Parts: sequence; C-alpha cells; structure tokens
Amino acid sequence: MAEKSESQQIKKERCRREFSNGTVIEGEMVNGVWCGKCKEILKDGSYYEGIWENGLGNGEMLYVGSDGSRMEGSQKDGKWSGKCKKTFKDGSYFEGMYENGAGNGEMLYVDVDGTRIEGTRKDGKWNGPCRKEMPDGTVIEGPMVDGVFCGNVKRTLKDGSYSEGWWENDAGNGLMVFVGSDGTRMEGSQKDGKWSGKCKKTFKDGSYFEGMYEKWRRKW
Repeated sequence: MAEKSESQQIKKERCRREFSNGTVIEGEMVNGVWCGKCKEILKDGSYYEGIWENGLGNGEMLYVGSDGSRMEGSQKDGKWSGKCKKTFKDGSYFEGMYENGAGNGEMLYVDVDGTRIEGTRKDGKWNGPCRKEMPDGTVIEGPMVDGVFCGNVKRTLKDGSYSEGWWENDAGNGLMVFVGSDGTRMEGSQKDGKWSGKCKKTFKDGSYFEGMYEKWRRKW
C-alpha cells in the first residue's frame, strides 16, 4: 500500500493564537483548523471552553461571562443548540432547549424573587402555552405571544379565587369572569385589566349589582 504524501497526512498540534481584537484561542488543531478541546478568551475576560470541530463549537460547551453570567450546554456550528442552562449573576436562570443560539422549545425560567415561568419559547421569546407562578402565590396560565399573555388566560390567586377570560398585552381585555373564594362572582368585560362596560357582580347571598363599570368602579 502506498504511503500518504506529506500533504495527505493528518497533522495534529496544540496551538495558541492571539488576535488583534484581544481574543485568544488555545487548544487542539487538525490540519490548521481548531478541532478538539479548545478555549476562547475574549478581551474582557469572558471565555468559551469546550469541544470544537471545523473551527467552531460543536459539542459540550461552557461560557463564563465577565458580567458574572454563565452558560452550559452544547453548541452546533458555534451556536447554542440542545439542552442548555443560562445563569445570571444574581442566580436567576433559564433552562431548556436552544436552537441557533436562542431559546426554541420547552423552557423554564426561575427568578431570584421566586417567580417561575414554564412554557414554550421561540427565537428567544415566550410563544405558546405558558404557566407563570409569582411570589405572592398567584398563578397565570395561558398562551403567550412575544413574551406577553394573549388569548384565553386563567389567573388564580393564593386563596383559590380566579379570573378567566380574554387577555391582550399581559392584561384582561375582553370578556371575563371572576369567581371569589368568598362566593362572589363577577361577569363582564375588562379593559387593560380593569372592569369596563356592562358587568354583573353577584354576592354569596344572591344579591347583585348590574350595570356599567369604568376602570373598575361602577358608573351609574
């Protein structure tokens, strides 16, 4: 069998390159291309460390930012792809599926104040069925569009009271019903989260108010 010529032989080496923008890359190269375990250090001290192939991140990867943020997961062609976790300096984090460098798929967000959002993200924004749990015990469930609740949404309070109806721009805007844990019931429409238009409020004993509301207050 004929031996490979020098140009056909695979050349592996460890290298370090410094670029004019302050970036430094060190790691394994194959035939002049970054391939294997590598570390890219940016001018501000942030760095990527993981598996490269064909000159780009392709495999397990860690990013540590100079601002205290941290990203763990995998990359494909230099972009985050697959299950990843992004943690901010204050401890809040996103965890879920990424594609082309942005959240795309099922995702969980946990804030340091106790807020939790679970649902679907598309191109880095909440889009699809979502559930938001707030520190005061309130739970909001329904579809989100570009990060705000929009559509048929249910909001449940800690005491079991709930409102259900049409939301736009993160607030009630349309037909709505409220059922209180004390037996009260409110039916009508809301505008920007406040009762507006013809509404009916019924108390536990059967007595009720019915008429026009504006910005929550009755308007007789």
